[in-house]
Amino acid sequence: IARVSGQDLRLWIKAYANDATANKQYSDGTDKIRYEEDGILINNHSNYVGPTLLCERPTLRHLAPPYEIQGKVQVDGKNGGEIGLGIGRNNEPKASISLFNGARAQGAIHDITVGQDSGARLSYSKTYVTTLGLKPTQSFNFVIEAKKEGRGKLEVNGRTTELAEEFTRERFVGKLGISAGDEGVCLFSEIEIRAGKPFWPVSTN
Repeated sequence: IARVSGQDLRLWIKAYANDATANKQYSDGTDKIRYEEDGILINNHSNYVGPTLLCERPTLRHLAPPYEIQGKVQVDGKNGGEIGLGIGRNNEPKASISLFNGARAQGAIHDITVGQDSGARLSYSKTYVTTLGLKPTQSFNFVIEAKKEGRGKLEVNGRTTELAEEFTRERFVGKLGISAGDEGVCLFSEIEIRAGKPFWPVSTN
């Protein structure tokens, strides 16, 4: 069996519908989430806990490797934008990719631990395990590849790196979410997901 072409025939599916009725504001009247013609604006206001916009499309709301995510983001604020991966019922990601306003992208793993005291408080930690150096910019084109057995690749503005071994398969299982860093504003656009194994046209000749 031979490949007819090198083109992967899996379809890219839009992760977020353009729905202005889903716009949200903070209590002071400033925008929290706003759907615009050129993308989705997410504002992490300095006086509030910033929002995470989850992908709730029926066919994409529970992702499991292998899959790929691609999109664009413009950032305003030093803490940039974040793509959360493997988000569960607690709405917390198990891993993430951060695109910082400046010259780097970083992959992180997120963990939740239960305290030993009688209050049994939950503690959230975020550990950066992958770094990709970039040319200084506020605009990013990205592709995230989650491989079937874990790990994968991160490509940003034409530069590529392997994700660290801490990016296990389990950390990729769950919902996708997009958010802005502390005191940041991000415009996300063309966020798409391509799920399943690569598929090429084949010939038996």
